[in-house]
Amino acid sequence: METRYVRDPRCTTLGIYGNNSGAQVFWKEHHLYGSSRLGMWLPEMQVSGTPGNAVTLWNQANRTRYELSNHLGNVMATISDQPLTVYNMTDYAPFGIQQVRRNYSLSGTYRYGFNGKENDNEVKGEGNQQDYGMRIYDPRIAKFLSVDPITKKYPELTPYQFASNSPIYGIDLDGLELLPMHSSMYQMGFISGKKLAMGINTATI
Repeated sequence: METRYVRDPRCTTLGIYGNNSGAQVFWKEHHLYGSSRLGMWLPEMQVSGTPGNAVTLWNQANRTRYELSNHLGNVMATISDQPLTVYNMTDYAPFGIQQVRRNYSLSGTYRYGFNGKENDNEVKGEGNQQDYGMRIYDPRIAKFLSVDPITKKYPELTPYQFASNSPIYGIDLDGLELLPMHSSMYQMGFISGKKLAMGINTATI
């Protein structure tokens, strides 16, 4: 199966297409965003040859997955647009490994997990490897698999460390360095780990 990503200029994933091991191309995922990623719509619509009808699929129930995340962006659960339908649920240890007997899946696995990053389940099993953009992370050893490109900036830390060894205080946004996730980040104009074009006027909040 071949997978193709559609991204915006900031490398944010907008949609995912695949060929399902055949000649036809299918629109598989359409990501939904507010101030951060909210979840995804799953059209599974053929776009090559005789394309499907997106309007019809959009009005069908049970094609949307919404993310329930914590302050670190960890996807703790995904729910459907149908009442009382929980598709996935996961609890994480501080450095991101999935806790034993504290995860649940109704139908398949969800693409995103710890810190909201994309899982690479084909390599080491479910949730054991994530793509952070600049580097690949293995939560089982709490380390990145390659040297930090800006390691000279932090001589006191191992070049393979994750989030300055402070996984509850902050996240490693793109595999480079710690990004604190607390209230002052909102005053600086950060939402879900991403810098906004303009800071938020906290006087009006």
